[in-house]
Amino acid sequence: MSAMVGRWLRGTYEAYVGNPTAVRDYRAQLRGSKAMWLWAVYLFIFISISMIGYATATQSGTGSLASIQSSMTVYYTTIAIILAIVVSLISPALTATSIVSERLRRSLDLVFTTPMEYRSYLVGKLLSSYRYTWMLLILSLPVTATCVLLGGATWVDVAYLYLLLSAHGLIFSAIGLVCSAMAPKPISAIAWSYFIIAFYMIITVSIGFASAGPMIGRTIFNGTPQPAEAPFGIALNPFMAVFAAPTYTVLFGVNVSNAFIVLLVAALISKLLLLGAASSMSPYDAVDTKSLRVHGLIYMGLTAYLLAPSFSAIPGTRAGLDIWKVYGMIGAWMLILFVWFIPHVTCHSRDADRRFRQDGVFRFRNVLRGTASGALPYIILLWAVVFGTLLIRGWWIDGRGSGLASDVFLECAVWTLGFLVLYWSAGRLVSSYRLQLSAARALHFVIVLATIVLPWPVIVASDAAMYFSSGAHSPFWSFYVLTPMTHGDVDANVAVIGIGMAIVGGLVAWLAEMNYSRISERVEVYR
Repeated sequence: MSAMVGRWLRGTYEAYVGNPTAVRDYRAQLRGSKAMWLWAVYLFIFISISMIGYATATQSGTGSLASIQSSMTVYYTTIAIILAIVVSLISPALTATSIVSERLRRSLDLVFTTPMEYRSYLVGKLLSSYRYTWMLLILSLPVTATCVLLGGATWVDVAYLYLLLSAHGLIFSAIGLVCSAMAPKPISAIAWSYFIIAFYMIITVSIGFASAGPMIGRTIFNGTPQPAEAPFGIALNPFMAVFAAPTYTVLFGVNVSNAFIVLLVAALISKLLLLGAASSMSPYDAVDTKSLRVHGLIYMGLTAYLLAPSFSAIPGTRAGLDIWKVYGMIGAWMLILFVWFIPHVTCHSRDADRRFRQDGVFRFRNVLRGTASGALPYIILLWAVVFGTLLIRGWWIDGRGSGLASDVFLECAVWTLGFLVLYWSAGRLVSSYRLQLSAARALHFVIVLATIVLPWPVIVASDAAMYFSSGAHSPFWSFYVLTPMTHGDVDANVAVIGIGMAIVGGLVAWLAEMNYSRISERVEVYR
């Protein structure tokens, strides 16, 4: 046992300290005068925009001391937003092409002929880009220091701001790395990286305003952010870092800065994304794939546990809204967001690696292997972990066992399970046509996009037009799959809809198996 622990510690140390991939990539980034010219252009643009922001902030004042102080706060906020833009744009770009470009140059296979493991290689790629992001933050420090000298912020605020921005830079670098490991071309890796980051921004902004919206509003109108207790969800978005920097969360009676909590969350998310990248590059039945799935279950449970108190603080909940309804909606939306990853879990192809080939419909022993037959068991296991965690949180910790009499939580759980089964069956259906794995995943993604995202603006526009003209709501809401979770109309019909979606999903999966067998027979006869 001690020998295993020693090997693990030695491997971890070698992966993070003196990593050969990190050393090589960082030397390549700083070789020649290209990096110096890029940094000079970056500083010129950054200082120019900062001067414009300073001029705008000072001209809006009236000359009084309070007005000058407020204008310096506005100037500091402008600097923080500029840095958030820099981190959001540059961090993923540094890693989005790192692996796919080596694959196209056919140098990736040569790397793995050496004793280097996938984990060490990916950690090195992440460290080299993350170090470059920190260089950009350090170069901006003299400009940010002027905010402290002029009274717009304190050094503590700046330190927490930079910690938060570096945490987001770590997340975005890891997102770019996993996209680079899975994409066939550099342009697609970059496009997917920015798409995922945009999606991340939307989700984290919603979490931030839902958990601490009133505090953000007071900060905007009253001036300098003040230390205050707030859920750490406010710090999950880089554009909210200036508001979240002085906030803290009380853990076991101790005030812990949200900057340190988010830094820990960023490390955990980055580890999960690195496992995803390693799993996509690993062969069948690899340890990285099993570790990824185990970490996914643990992380989903932790996320549900930590999000529950944040959304329980919504004013409507404090006014008497059923907390079980809030918990049910949290679980439903967590797994609705997971549907974007279902194509990578469900789709299979005969021409792909053994891990992505058809090997049955439901085999629980393959739940951690990443095969097609283990997709539905893993989805059900995720569903059980999320709703089981929320049930434990509400029943035992929050002391609301009597609230289960309303059954609203169970109705949300039934609807969510039916929703997941339906979209799992869609992946089985597109894969039954024996497409290439990338084509099957793309088609499944289009189905998700066409049924969840695209109808939303159309239905909202028609609903607004009908409401202003006749006072009635659009009938199209009845046909939209997310209506129960967007309108909050959780009743007994929601469970019935969930059961109906599960039945339809089962029928679609059966048709997919019949179609796959029929097409396979035709292919064998043709051969």
